[in-house]
Amino acid sequence: MVAMSPSQRYAGSDIALNGLPRRTEQSQSLARRAASSDTGGHSNPKRAGLFAVLRAPEPEQRTIFGEILDWMFAPLLLLWPLSVVLTFSMARSIADQPFDRALEEKSLLIAQRVRAQEYMPGGFPPIIPLSSQASGTQGGTTYRYQIRLPDGGYIAGDPDVPSHDPDFLPDPEAVSIRYARYHGEEVRVSAVHLLALNTEQQSLIVQIAETTESREALANEIIRGLIFPQFIVLPLAIVLVWFGLTQALKPLGRLQQRIQDRRPDDLSTLQVRGTPEELAPLLSSFNDLLDRMGQLMRLQRRFIADAAHQMKTPLAGIRTQAELALRSNDPDEIRQSLSQLIRSSERAAHVLNQLLSLARTESFDQAQYRMVPIAFAQQLREWAQDWADQALAAGHDFGLEVDPEVEGLKVWIHPVMVSEMLNNLVDNALRYCSKPGIVTVRLRSSDAKLLLEVEDNGPGIPEAEQALVFERFYRVLGHQASGSGLGLAIVREIAKQHRLELSLQSPITANGKAGGCRFLVWFPLSHSA
Repeated sequence: MVAMSPSQRYAGSDIALNGLPRRTEQSQSLARRAASSDTGGHSNPKRAGLFAVLRAPEPEQRTIFGEILDWMFAPLLLLWPLSVVLTFSMARSIADQPFDRALEEKSLLIAQRVRAQEYMPGGFPPIIPLSSQASGTQGGTTYRYQIRLPDGGYIAGDPDVPSHDPDFLPDPEAVSIRYARYHGEEVRVSAVHLLALNTEQQSLIVQIAETTESREALANEIIRGLIFPQFIVLPLAIVLVWFGLTQALKPLGRLQQRIQDRRPDDLSTLQVRGTPEELAPLLSSFNDLLDRMGQLMRLQRRFIADAAHQMKTPLAGIRTQAELALRSNDPDEIRQSLSQLIRSSERAAHVLNQLLSLARTESFDQAQYRMVPIAFAQQLREWAQDWADQALAAGHDFGLEVDPEVEGLKVWIHPVMVSEMLNNLVDNALRYCSKPGIVTVRLRSSDAKLLLEVEDNGPGIPEAEQALVFERFYRVLGHQASGSGLGLAIVREIAKQHRLELSLQSPITANGKAGGCRFLVWFPLSHSA
């Protein structure tokens, strides 16, 4: 066992139990600094107003209803012009099909009649009985025919009919149809490649040009039949979508009303059953928040009740001693009253600090406070400097024993919270050990874990009360040492938050009474150790 001298203590340590006022002053300073920074560090109210005006505006609030409408109607409005273009193209194609079939049949018929004519090198006879069938107007459509050689040489018919491309002749006995211009007017031209009867060498191209009035009339009818319903369906679809969204979002409105109708103190969970599937995760998260808020409010109410109960006696004692000092003229009595007043105020401050520590511990959230891997043996030596000073001030012997095998091993902890836990264990040992007492802190390895022991030679704790000493405000009867009854409750809560194993041993001596007390805490090793 090695006693630690006051010279080994690190100055300025913030881990001591009485460090709370220092943190309070620091937080007040930070609050004043933050308040000053809100106005840009200027006390002039006009300049503060100027800085308020220059702040960035809050983003515009959007609604789910508007977002859904935007994502539905924006593509719809973009696709509708494309639909109109496709409608015109499809209407033209549909209108061309029956007229092209008729033009193809007409072209083949004329080609057969041309084939029946006797071809001479000078051309066809002057009178060809084709004009009545191949040229003229039928049903508002004008037809013009033409016979040419494959190289473009004119033979008969209307010479103004657009010629075919000599480089791209139709297959023999096949019909090709194309659009072309005739006297500035768009026409549909068919071409048939055939062989004359009196020779196997000479081929002819028979073309028929057809005006497009009838085609365009049919295409316009198709377009009107397709486009006009869209002007009716589109607004109707918008109205139906609007109505559907209104109905679909009604559960949100009902949920909002349920929340607004609640009392301010009603933190019961909302009913998830029967709500739309999309709202279930939101309600579950909201209920989790309500549970945490309810737990926090319960902790606050318990803190207020405990503080009111625990502070009642010290404050009453302070008032009594102050009144005695006022009424007394004896300097010794006044000095005694003031000394008692100081002790009462110290006890009140200790109780309040313990209550604050317990409240902070109970509201500890691992997701909010980051755990870090710590070389525990080295950290324990730093904490032990304060404990040695406390032991020397109380007239006790304090020792720290560290097994060399645990040097460098790391554990995942929150250093401030674990320091608070060990401070309370050591403080408890120093308060209740015999005078002069012996307090020993040991660190060794046990079952792939670090085992920390805090041992004292005090009167011990009866076995029947060992499970009760971790409760709030519980104190073993018969002990004269002052205390708040909160230290071991804080220890248990921090161990629970860190998922540490905590146990108590109080050996039995030969006379049947408990003698000495040992608290054991197991720390799981970090994987990075």
